[in-house]
Amino acid sequence: MSKIYDDLCAEIRAQTKGHTGDTVEMVGEQLLDMARGDDRAAEILLTDLQNKDMSIETAEKKIRAYADELHKKNKSNCVGVSPRKAEEILRNFYGLPAAEEAAAEIDPFAFL
Repeated sequence: MSKIYDDLCAEIRAQTKGHTGDTVEMVGEQLLDMARGDDRAAEILLTDLQNKDMSIETAEKKIRAYADELHKKNKSNCVGVSPRKAEEILRNFYGLPAAEEAAAEIDPFAFL
């Protein structure tokens, strides 16, 4: 992996410390997945995560707010957010390109 991705991993580890098994850790893992092989996304995320208003906890609250909205709308006891929808929320929050655009820009030989 690249240095920028390694730096992102370190920042995410720092922000998810003490959140083992909870939704903050899950958001951190999803951010790593989204940036894997995409240095542009990794750089955007690293810069944003260094701003307390753009922390992983803040991003998790955006996803939680969406789930709460669904809960109220559907009047159900249990509401989950699909990984695809969570990724969409995260991409909007951090200003990352849509998944289709990002996939088209990834170098297919980056992992060789």
